[in-house]
Amino acid sequence: MKLDALLRFLRPKKARRDPESDEASGSKFDKKGFCDEISAFVADKGTNGLQKFLKSKVPAKRRDDFWNTIFARCTETVQAGEVFGEEDTMALKEDVEFLRTVVSMCENAIIAGCKVVQGLKNIVFGLNSLMLDIQCEAGSKLMDSISALSEKWYANELEDADNLMPQVITYLLARCTQHDATAAFMKRLVKVREALELLDYEDERIETTRHMIMRCAMSPMFLRGASASIGIQFLSSLFSLHPRIMRPLHLTIKNQIPYVKTSILKAYGEVYYGAWKAEEDEENYTRIEEACLQDLMEAAIHSSKPETAKNVRAVLGVIHSKKGEFGVDALLHRLWGPILFRSLKVANVKVRRNAVKVFSTLFPLVDPESKSQDVESEVLRQICMMDELMEDTDPQVRSGAVECVSRALGLYWELLPSGEAGKLLKKLVVKMANDLSSSSVRVAVVKGLSFMMENHLTHPVLKAVLPRTKNFIHDKSQSVRKAYVLLLEKVSSLKGIRFFDIVDMHNLLMRLRVEGRPVAKPLVRLLQASYFPHHRSSLTQLRRAIALAETPASAQVFYAHIHKFVPLKAICKFILVLGKSLACEEPDDEKLDRKEDAKDPQEDAAVQAAEKKACENKADRKESKGVISDVAEKGEVLLACMAQLWNSVNLKLHTKPKKKLRKYLEAGFTDITIATFLDKFGSKSEVSRAAIYKVITFLPSKKIPNITRASLEQLASLSAEAPTNVFGPLIDCVFSWEQHDGLVMSIAEAVEGFAEMLTKNRKNSEEFESSLALRFLDYIITKTEVRRVLILDVKLVQAVVSALAACVVSLQAVTDGEARCTNSDRESLSIAFRCHCKLLIHCSSEYGVSSDLKEEVKSEDVPSAIVKTLDLVHEAILPEVADIPNLDPEGHRSSKHRRQNDAKRRRRRRKPTPSQLLIHDTISFTVTFAADMITLGICDTTCPMPQLIGISEGLREFKASIPQDLRDRYMDSFCKAAYQVLDMYNLCTLIHTHTHIYIYIYICVCICIYIYILHVYVPVCREQRPLNSQYALFVERNGETEWSKGLMERAFQEARAWGADCDAEASKESGKKGRSSSRSFVQMMRGISNLKVSVAESAHPEDV
Repeated sequence: MKLDALLRFLRPKKARRDPESDEASGSKFDKKGFCDEISAFVADKGTNGLQKFLKSKVPAKRRDDFWNTIFARCTETVQAGEVFGEEDTMALKEDVEFLRTVVSMCENAIIAGCKVVQGLKNIVFGLNSLMLDIQCEAGSKLMDSISALSEKWYANELEDADNLMPQVITYLLARCTQHDATAAFMKRLVKVREALELLDYEDERIETTRHMIMRCAMSPMFLRGASASIGIQFLSSLFSLHPRIMRPLHLTIKNQIPYVKTSILKAYGEVYYGAWKAEEDEENYTRIEEACLQDLMEAAIHSSKPETAKNVRAVLGVIHSKKGEFGVDALLHRLWGPILFRSLKVANVKVRRNAVKVFSTLFPLVDPESKSQDVESEVLRQICMMDELMEDTDPQVRSGAVECVSRALGLYWELLPSGEAGKLLKKLVVKMANDLSSSSVRVAVVKGLSFMMENHLTHPVLKAVLPRTKNFIHDKSQSVRKAYVLLLEKVSSLKGIRFFDIVDMHNLLMRLRVEGRPVAKPLVRLLQASYFPHHRSSLTQLRRAIALAETPASAQVFYAHIHKFVPLKAICKFILVLGKSLACEEPDDEKLDRKEDAKDPQEDAAVQAAEKKACENKADRKESKGVISDVAEKGEVLLACMAQLWNSVNLKLHTKPKKKLRKYLEAGFTDITIATFLDKFGSKSEVSRAAIYKVITFLPSKKIPNITRASLEQLASLSAEAPTNVFGPLIDCVFSWEQHDGLVMSIAEAVEGFAEMLTKNRKNSEEFESSLALRFLDYIITKTEVRRVLILDVKLVQAVVSALAACVVSLQAVTDGEARCTNSDRESLSIAFRCHCKLLIHCSSEYGVSSDLKEEVKSEDVPSAIVKTLDLVHEAILPEVADIPNLDPEGHRSSKHRRQNDAKRRRRRRKPTPSQLLIHDTISFTVTFAADMITLGICDTTCPMPQLIGISEGLREFKASIPQDLRDRYMDSFCKAAYQVLDMYNLCTLIHTHTHIYIYIYICVCICIYIYILHVYVPVCREQRPLNSQYALFVERNGETEWSKGLMERAFQEARAWGADCDAEASKESGKKGRSSSRSFVQMMRGISNLKVSVAESAHPEDV
């Protein structure tokens, strides 16, 4: 590339006249040719070639002319105005490309060290001045290039570089505070942070820049991620810029503290610490301490919201953790001294709570420059203060004081006076550990003892003290029990203390049998080494299993959780050993080690080595036979444990890496093994029989052909009275073997035949078969594992849905009186309707449904079936309630009249007919059906709402016809529906669903509560908080609209009217029900009063 050839593109072309207008077009130059020439040269020679050209190929005599020419063309381009347009036209893109090429040339000239001439300076300063005026999308890269050029000029300290920085600072701040900002912009801003001192912060015109600086403190990019240290350092430097920056910056951070995550809080703490440590100016140093740090300290003490105080403590905790570093102890004593000790004694309990939590992290708070005698006396004074705080009337203050004492003993055990330390420890274990008024205090004691164990000097004392705390394992509070189990876990890792010397194994196992998952999981981890030593021999494992089987319930819980702490290979090995022992076969330790790949990367090499060593030291045959006989005695319990253990790892075994392990495990259970189980244990109890069939479900049918054939024959020969625990395991086996097609089709045919029989009023020759088929179907739809297999088969689902739809049609015929109904028919129809509704929900739900099923079943059949079902209940079945006579005519008579001729009245009382009971069953389950649809979100906002409102109105109208026992059933259904929609509301608030969903749930909850209040015995409820007070509380928290006011007031008026009609005798007779109902009522109203529904002003019930 030659200079003359390059300048040729910059020479203006001759003016020419436009034929359409009599005006001459302005002179132009070849921008595209110039850009292409530079691009081709860079592509050939690289940027180094361009730098060499600008430095050596442009003579010094022509350098001014060269850059002045480029500057003139840039001026013409800018004056044309295309660059400042908002739409990306072709002319604009051409101008932007030309200017970017010029910027690239200027940047390479600076890098090459070319002498700065006036033309080059004019280009740089001219482009810098127009950088923030570019608005088009195509110009964003141009702005970035101009900013990079200005930064390069500033970094090389060229002439008048400071004058470029205001524009650059504004641009970089704006980019760093955008939602798509990257760390690269932040690093560029940090490199030029010294230029921030050039700005005049007293000038009001710089207000926008100040706001952008504040927004940097809110940007997560500066506070987390790989570049967080750079961002934190930059934010710390902002505190020393100017007083008009320090205070607003502090307030910005302070306003963010209540709402950010813990990682951001720690970053803010590092910002404050860095600002304090790096400050050199005495005036700013004092200002940071008093205006920023002490302001945070006061907020940590005086905040009325616990979460805010906790977050502020997290920020200050960074500085507290620096205790011991130069100047930090003096800082904390100087700033906390006037605030903390006074706050520990104030009357405001919230202030005391906050102060004691701060005190626990600061002890001892002393002046490092004081004499040793003064320090000792100050420490003793603070110890006495902690002792007084443990006597505080507020439990949270006491728990904070316990934490403070525990930290002091754990961190400074060897430094504190022995008498004072012993006194504090004794008070913890004797008095505070028995604080019955608050579980939080007892939790604090347990956690404090656990913290003290981290100091090895406390172990001799704790070994004698910990046995006094053994009753914590049976504490009524779950949080205390969990903390205590974690304490025992920490003890088990120590050499000098044994956890079973603190709490014996019997108490641990008794606790395990009744515990839920939060406590059971760490408790199993604690007992794992004792009852499942997987690194030892098989005989040892069997002996431990036999010992554990002495408490069957504990064994079940133990083996349900042990897979989380033991390698999968060890579990499979134990299942094989236990299975062979139950079948009276001698276990072989070495087979699994030979068959299983020893190079499994997920297994621990140390565990494998331990297992090999255990296999080499086998027990003799006499000992083995004795263990096998003991296993047979505990066979029922061990069978259930084996099934539970296999079930816990079944999903892992079906992954590809564990295929060999699964096959070998399946090969260990043959027809003979399962037959032996059935002969020895199958008839002993239902538990052992269910465990055997659970094991069978894990085995493929081709591995056990005889058992498969016998199970299918047994299922086909069952009678109608067969209980669920008999046919349930058989159905599980059929579905696990994937041989369920014939069974499901037979069920569908039987159900369809039953519906046809009812419709045509024929005798049912296959009554037992149809009732059993419906029970089979109810089990299949209810059992999750079985239903998942069914619902993925489109043809089977369609067959079952059509058969159940026929039963729903028969149900309408029965309620209309067109068909007769016996008690057995009524039970079967109730099961059919329930299965129909459940299956529609599962088919409509997006969980566990294949794409084929969504397209073929969900798109047409299911929504229409839902609408038809709800319309049937609303329009056809509900009106039948009016024709049902009062089934309990004595319900509203006085006790005097009821005592007269009681025997005659009891004889004349009519029993409900099957069709009448069927009506109530249908209505009750429909409420649950609609609530489930709302909860799962599988219906739009117009589907179940009109029907639910209609059902509620119908029940209100016909309340006199509803007997008390059925009324209680309605209460349960509507309570369940109300709780479900309340849970759905909480979910919606988490995911920020649209407003119409809020309205929908709001109305549904109101209707459910309306029905609940309507039919419950309200006189007892009136003993609680009045209904109008509840409504006033609801309005106070959530606002009120005309339609919500009418709906809620109508509900409360009806409830009060219903209660006024009830006489005192009736309320006495059903006092127990009333009290339980009132508790449910108060609990539900409490949940309603906490709703925060966001409803648009234009929203009305019609919109729903």
